[in-house]
Formats: sequence, structure tokens, C-alpha cells
Amino acid sequence: MSVSAAIPMDYKTALPLLTPQLLSVRDHQELLKSLSHRLLEDMAVVYRMELCRGKNHTAFLLVTESMRVSMEVSLEKLHSDVLEQTFRMHPPALHRLRDLLSPVAFCLPPAEGPELYAASTADGRCGASVILCPGFLQRAGEELGGDYFLLPSSIHEFLLLRDDGDFSPDALRQMVISINHTQVAPQDRLTDSVYRYSPKTGSFTRAAGDPVPPLPRE
Repeated sequence: MSVSAAIPMDYKTALPLLTPQLLSVRDHQELLKSLSHRLLEDMAVVYRMELCRGKNHTAFLLVTESMRVSMEVSLEKLHSDVLEQTFRMHPPALHRLRDLLSPVAFCLPPAEGPELYAASTADGRCGASVILCPGFLQRAGEELGGDYFLLPSSIHEFLLLRDDGDFSPDALRQMVISINHTQVAPQDRLTDSVYRYSPKTGSFTRAAGDPVPPLPRE
């Protein structure tokens, strides 16, 4: 992860290079002091500028407050523009995990239980940000048939599981923690929390996780 304090680029030129990314507040407290960001429970929405993308690596930086100010754009407009552009070019994707032959198939619920789904963007890049797409969480609730849990698989994907009362948030969180620390590369980890969405109320909440630490101030 690379962060630059300034970049000689105007907003119109920079915007096509920007995508949203979710980060853990707990794991990136110092970094977030300098970044333009918005908070969502214990996650932060940041803005990633890709400068070069190769087969096995990507050169990027994250937009800082000083960069945003120099580009003369408000945080609200930056957030709105980046989301509109990203989900127009890379629409949300929701698939049954079994259909994807995911390497985490060992954690699938029993066949008679609720289906586990994978949510990301069409290209999968920083795809956990799909939950920011207007209307996506509601549409996913219609597909799953009611309230559901969201398990952060990585910064690239969320796993969705209908809340039918058979799975406790704490038990699901232990599964997330185990996978995060045995199968997910440190740079790809999102959080150890479990979230819940209710299509009826439109509420996105944290169902299980540690208290969110306050961000340090400059």
C-alpha cells in the first residue's frame, strides 16, 4: 500500500483512475489520519488511484486529504463520483458460492441449510466495496429471501448467508477470524467482524465484533 501526500493531477484526469476500497479502522488507524475517507461501522471507505496495473502487481496510491484539497473536490462529490463510475463500469456480482467452486467451500453450511453467496464486483478488484452500490444490499436481500449476514472474505469479496436463526453471529465471527488468519493474505484482510442487513428496515449493522477504536487525531 502506497500513499502520497501530493500528486500533480487535476480531478478530471484523476477520476477515471479511482475506485473505492474498504479498510479496517482498527488495523489502519494511523494511515486513516491522512486519508480522505468515510466511515461505515468499523470499516473506512477510501479512494484508490491505480497508476499502473500488470499481470502480477498493481501500482497504486490512496487519496489523501491534501490530494483531495489540491484537486478542489469535496469529499461528498469524490465519494459520489467514484461510486457512480465504479459500479457503472464494474457492476455488482452475486453468485452462489457452490457455483464458484470457492477454496473456502469447506465452510459451506449443510445442504439443507441456507445457501451461501459471494458478493463482489464484476472484475473482483476491491470487490468488497460492492456493499456501497446503491440498492445492492436490498436486491441481495430479495435474492436471499430476508435478513442476512455479511462475512468479509477479503477486501475483494463478502460472503452472504441468510439469517434463519440457525447461525449465531459469534459463531460466524469465529469462522471469519479462522479464515482470515489461515487463508487470507494480510494485505487482503478486511475485518474480523460479522454484519447484518435487514431488507425490511434497510439497516446495515455490525452483528459481532470488537468495539471500534476512536481514530487518532493529528
